[in-house]
Amino acid sequence: MNRAHESYLKEFFTQMSLNFPNKWCVLHSYENLPYFSSSDVDMAFSSNDIKSLEKLLLDVAKKTSWNFYQRLWYDSQRCLYYVLKKDNDETLLALDFMIDNEAIGRYQFKTSLLTSECEYYNDIVAIPNHNIAFSYKVVKRLNKKISLQEDATYLREHYKFIDQGKVSSILEEQFGKEGFKLIKTHLDSDDYNLSEDEINFLLKEKEMIFKKSNRIYLKRFWETKRTLNRVFYPCGMVLNIPEISLIEQEKLRELLEKKVNILFRYVKINKNLSFSKNFKALSGSTLILNSSAKYNNDVHILSHWFGDKKRELKNDFSDLDKLVDSFYKDILIVLKLRDRVGK
Repeated sequence: MNRAHESYLKEFFTQMSLNFPNKWCVLHSYENLPYFSSSDVDMAFSSNDIKSLEKLLLDVAKKTSWNFYQRLWYDSQRCLYYVLKKDNDETLLALDFMIDNEAIGRYQFKTSLLTSECEYYNDIVAIPNHNIAFSYKVVKRLNKKISLQEDATYLREHYKFIDQGKVSSILEEQFGKEGFKLIKTHLDSDDYNLSEDEINFLLKEKEMIFKKSNRIYLKRFWETKRTLNRVFYPCGMVLNIPEISLIEQEKLRELLEKKVNILFRYVKINKNLSFSKNFKALSGSTLILNSSAKYNNDVHILSHWFGDKKRELKNDFSDLDKLVDSFYKDILIVLKLRDRVGK
């Protein structure tokens, strides 16, 4: 059994239950937890006490020899994505927290509902009950315009145990009475293959319900805060590289993308040295490469638009592989120096 993440996750889940009872759960893909996660650990967190959450994250990291290298605020209300790295090891771990008690984010699903009446997997991992697991999967898939047929096995398994009244209430709140009637027709006939037109109808109903509520103004407020946070506390990085051929640039990009793994969402080349591309990359979560004849071996990383913009870091290289290793070490140093978690 792969136990790469056990040292952190076992302690983390234990402390979450002690510090935030009935306020958290792992949404899906928990079959190998708390030992290993093949992708992000997707969680719901219904408390608004972000400071206490981050203190717990840091305390567990210190206790188990892990360190934080990335923190991204990616959706409203406060959906946060953290990346940790194990000390003296290349093992990475991503924790993704959906925090949306106002139901204004992408799925408009209250986090407090997701974390209510949870069950436990392996006696340590809080997971949604059947009503919530079923409803959330339906909402999430339809929101992404994906047919429910792709998750028919998962949905049928939960549907056997649901409380019809509770699920009806949740889905009607999301899609309205007419929308729920359409969904129920499919559920009653055990047919999860909704057409494109049916999905579009449901999404229009969902959008209309949202626009009629006061939540649209809350969303605008939180999206403004999030945008400003991304500008003033960037999660991306601009890496100035020596002037090399386009083929070598692409090779370098591929090698760096593999090396940095989940520390950045994208690794891209800025061929025209465009300011707007650099700004979007830095304000987002992209590692962008600028190739220039003016490359400075000592000052080559742009980590912020304000204040201390560049880090003077030494790298020593004679070939592409050594260059990648050198840049990767510098990238880790800069990410660690940002020290955003718990602030």
